[in-house]
Amino acid sequence: MVEVNIDLRLIAAILVDAALVATTGEGDHVVHDLPDGAGRRVRWQDAVVGELARVGHHCVVPDGVLDAGRITSQDPDAHIAMAHEVVADVIHLHVAAHKKGIVEARARPSDLVAHDPAGVADFTYPLGLPSVAEPLNIIAGCGFYTHDTHTTDIEKRSAEDITELIMNDLLIGMDHTGVRSGVIGEIGTSQQIHPNEKKVLQAAGKAQSQSRIPVFIHVYPWSENGIEVLDILESEGADPSQIVICHSDVEMNLNYMISVMKRGAFIEFDNFGKEFWIPIEKRKFAGGNFATDRDRVQVIRKLVDLGYQNRLLITNDICLKAMLHAYGGWGYDHILSNVVPMLIEVGVEEKIVWEIIIKNPQQLFLR
Repeated sequence: MVEVNIDLRLIAAILVDAALVATTGEGDHVVHDLPDGAGRRVRWQDAVVGELARVGHHCVVPDGVLDAGRITSQDPDAHIAMAHEVVADVIHLHVAAHKKGIVEARARPSDLVAHDPAGVADFTYPLGLPSVAEPLNIIAGCGFYTHDTHTTDIEKRSAEDITELIMNDLLIGMDHTGVRSGVIGEIGTSQQIHPNEKKVLQAAGKAQSQSRIPVFIHVYPWSENGIEVLDILESEGADPSQIVICHSDVEMNLNYMISVMKRGAFIEFDNFGKEFWIPIEKRKFAGGNFATDRDRVQVIRKLVDLGYQNRLLITNDICLKAMLHAYGGWGYDHILSNVVPMLIEVGVEEKIVWEIIIKNPQQLFLR
């Protein structure tokens, strides 16, 4: 058993973004963190009961009250406090999922400090953080997110150079740690795909073709860029059956979803738990509001009725403090604890629900 110590920066930022929840197998849960926004300084304040309704109602709360938007901070003490809260939330998932794993699909996660040549590491919590009775398996991601988070050298690098970086993370290890990535992504794209993002997509397509490792794609949630993304990836030889188009459930255009799945790719319902009303003046990054969980389960039922259950992935993208149990949210266990019963209640056969949650992630990793 290999022990991996994970920097508190990583634990405090573990977010579900390109995420799969399942109850069997190695690495059944995929998590990802969103990089800090350009110039955005995140404040840490303890939430009080009187603020929880505001945090839950609005995706973003005015500065000086509580930033519900990012689970990150510049304050070391805040990292420790948030780490405790995130780990406590992960324990909910750990119990619900019967000690399964996490695929941490963060692009270029360099905070792992240990040696694990297999690319599957056991998770131990540092500095007195709560421990889990059984170790969690972590499969790390690699690649590059949206262009505004790229390092300056990406502009100068060719797609072939970036492919080499990704393959190095997959075959040798990330940032001289010896810990190998097990997924590609979350590869980021913006509302309009930036030239550097296209170059990274081309590299990810080449790497997927060579490695047969699944690739997770962040599309701007209020866009329908999945077809353009698939065109780029497939032009480099990527296998669509190992491509996941994330954030497909924000505005939920059924025809768009079907067009992606007809290409052989997975679509991911990964915004369960986000039931916010965002005033126009506070939207910033957001291009609109989110669908509700009630909407999502009804659309999933329609897609199942149309025969697309084998192209669906389900999770909850925890990228906001307001989504944690500590802040009144549904937490990491939301899918298993709440969404599964919702799906059954709206008429999705229980056997099919578990096939979506268990067999589809397993199918994604077959190569």
